[in-house]
Amino acid sequence: MTEKGEIEMSNRFMEKLQIIVSLIRRFFWWSAGVVPSVLEKCPTNQAKYTSIGVITFLISFLAIFSGAFFFSSTFDIPFVLALPGGILFGILIFSIDRVVLTSFRKEDTSKISIIQRYILTISIAFLIGEPLLLHIFRKEIAFEMAQKSQVVSADSRQKAFGRFQTEINTLETENKKIEERLDTLNQDRDTKENAVIGEIEGTIGSGKKGEGPAAARKNTAFTEADAKYKEYKTDSSDIIKQNKERMATMRGEIETETRNIAAANAQADGFLAKHAALFNIITTQPGAAFVYIPLFFFLLFFETLPLSLKVFGKKSVYDHTLEQEEKGAIENLKAETDRRRLIKDAIAERISDSIIKGESASLPNRDEQSIADKIRIVILQEIAEKEFKRQTAENYGVKFGQEITVEVIGFEDLSINVQLPENAADEISLKDLAGDIEKIADKTGAEDLKLKSAFSSKGHEIWEDLPLLPQLEYDRKLVLQFEPITVT
Repeated sequence: MTEKGEIEMSNRFMEKLQIIVSLIRRFFWWSAGVVPSVLEKCPTNQAKYTSIGVITFLISFLAIFSGAFFFSSTFDIPFVLALPGGILFGILIFSIDRVVLTSFRKEDTSKISIIQRYILTISIAFLIGEPLLLHIFRKEIAFEMAQKSQVVSADSRQKAFGRFQTEINTLETENKKIEERLDTLNQDRDTKENAVIGEIEGTIGSGKKGEGPAAARKNTAFTEADAKYKEYKTDSSDIIKQNKERMATMRGEIETETRNIAAANAQADGFLAKHAALFNIITTQPGAAFVYIPLFFFLLFFETLPLSLKVFGKKSVYDHTLEQEEKGAIENLKAETDRRRLIKDAIAERISDSIIKGESASLPNRDEQSIADKIRIVILQEIAEKEFKRQTAENYGVKFGQEITVEVIGFEDLSINVQLPENAADEISLKDLAGDIEKIADKTGAEDLKLKSAFSSKGHEIWEDLPLLPQLEYDRKLVLQFEPITVT
């Protein structure tokens, strides 16, 4: 390859590298909650917002591992399976951080809003930092939880034994007394047996060998003692056996309860249990606290740093430029809105003039002509309808005003609106509506009906000679009841 070709290849490589670097830099600007197109106009602020974007991205990167550790320990699944959940958690944290940074405006954000943002940011720091710290101290936490498990087991055994201790002591004392009594009877029997043997051998007692009267008497005493021993042993063996079985049962219950509590404690190894163990380590071991506290505050400072840079930093060139861009956009939008309104008013005025003059064909385009024709037709229809009503009222000398609703008992689906003459609505009585009532009777479909009675909607009877409207309720509902006409 020639030197010129190498130079061209190097230039193409550098161009691609510059494009990649530019894309990465714009991504970090976007992560910092700024508008890249505006920041490009502010070279002095680009390094600051690039750093904020990098920190925001690294926070979400830590959140991925933190969430994965949390899901892995909570649901007892491998870290690889928990990683998708951690990625979702990292995306959530990244989105929240970016919203917090994007929505902040110097001099436009109130102190309450700033406090709310800090509370949210600190809460996020806890969510991210705690699982990471639990993972860092996982071996110490496991040792602390093992020690606690031993203490819990010993304590549960002691408490369980305490509930049965009185009964166990009573049974042991009873067995001990029985055994002591058996020993006493056995010793008495052995003594009398030795006396019988000694009497027969002539070593004790009368000194005469052989089974004489003395030996017979001692043999009788031995027989009584032996029978008493055997009888008591027989009677007490069942008691001793029952007592031992009861004590074995109670000791078995103690062991079962201890094992159950130990198993339950072993299973209680979730997030809260680990957090409690870590808290106990920190409060009891100064060395652990010396390591934990700086790590925690570092993560807290790391999470709140982007917001602090925007809150406590002075108003930058970017802020001024963005403010001018937004003002310009608002002015342009307002100007566009005004221009549209003027155009709309001009078109409406042009269409109105053409309708009044009857010259819709003179409009500059077919769309305006079509709209003008449609409006003209609607207006003519309204005028014709009003004129028709006016002429009808003049021809018949009647103007309709008040309207009542008529319902018929036994014909619930039948509801008829009756209009009363406007000039005599307050004077019309039920008797004056006789013609209308006959028409209503015909609409029921039944033959030879006559009005029996009339009521208001609340059941008050209507007098046929008195004005109708004052007798009706506010709903102006008239309820009619008909009956067949009988021929006599």
